Amino acid sequence: MNFLAIEKIRSLIFALGLIALGIVFIIVPGDSFNILTKVIAWIAIVLGALMILYFFFDLKEAPVTILAIGILLLVLGIVALLFPDFIIHLIFLALCFVGIAYIASSIEAKKAGDKNWWKNLLYGLVQLALGIILIVVSYAAAVTIVMISIGVMFILDGIFIFVMMFLIKQEIKQIEKSSK
Repeated sequence: MNFLAIEKIRSLIFALGLIALGIVFIIVPGDSFNILTKVIAWIAIVLGALMILYFFFDLKEAPVTILAIGILLLVLGIVALLFPDFIIHLIFLALCFVGIAYIASSIEAKKAGDKNWWKNLLYGLVQLALGIILIVVSYAAAVTIVMISIGVMFILDGIFIFVMMFLIKQEIKQIEKSSK
């Protein structure tokens, strides 16, 4: 089997997986969030523990940042397991802070004469508004909004992969036809 055939199969499986996962996130957003939070929390715990162990077993070579990041991941993983609602509120606060940062950068870009300063402003306002809305609405509504949004993005990504596969196949046929 040649590289292109393997890549086509891999892309097809990945696209179908994204679409299936997107549908699951839309159909059962609350359960999907709980499972996703637990999986990410355990990954953070294991990765944090491994980084801490690496630091202590390789004292001469490992930078202190490895230890700090390991501790942070371990703590965040444990907090995410024990208090998943706290983690989602942290994410919403992060959305607000990123929105504010984009608004600030748009002001700086406008002062510098950038013609596209308004794009950062628009993006920042949307992020800030989304963060505030998600903080204000109930926890269940916020989780539902987030998981449905992720589900829609996964479905669109899967469809995009199918479209790209089709376009690449058409391009390959065109190249083969012109080389004959």
